[in-house]
Amino acid sequence: MGELIKELQKGLNNQGKGYGGYKAEITASGVLSASIKLEFVKMNSLAFKGRVSMLYYGDFVDKGVKGVGPGNKNTSSPYSFKNKYVPESMRNALVKWLQEKNDLSDRVTKKGIMGAHADENGVRPNVNAIAAAIGTIVKQKGLAARPFKQKALDRIVEGLKRDLGAALAKDIAINIKVNIDSLKGI
Repeated sequence: MGELIKELQKGLNNQGKGYGGYKAEITASGVLSASIKLEFVKMNSLAFKGRVSMLYYGDFVDKGVKGVGPGNKNTSSPYSFKNKYVPESMRNALVKWLQEKNDLSDRVTKKGIMGAHADENGVRPNVNAIAAAIGTIVKQKGLAARPFKQKALDRIVEGLKRDLGAALAKDIAINIKVNIDSLKGI
């Protein structure tokens, strides 16, 4: 079952070929990926049930979130933003993301999102203003679904079918050989 966790993390962090077509890593902080855990619950003396858990917002990433304005990226999600107001917690998370993804210590070098808007002196706009603008766009347009959960399960099930088929074939071959050998002794 460790393969399931690896597939979930791969689908969440990279979404490479077969995971939505993204070519580069698309994770923000890696916290959601690191939170993925698999717990086993004993059902009876012969059966266990596996339960995957992760931070609460994993479902928002998986199913997306409907926006509140025109140009909505997601119309089928069970989740939706209620208004265009960007709460302080969302703005702070976006500020942290901007600081992690962009070199803000060098005020002259034009890099990343922040550098794209630098003036001729290399002065960038206020990071809080950019975070608020990004938050407003996200709430207006919503978040596109990135169905990493089902894709990971589909990949694991395919592997399990292959492995179980090979094990069954080997078991049948062994049983046939044992039965033939026992008949030779008669």
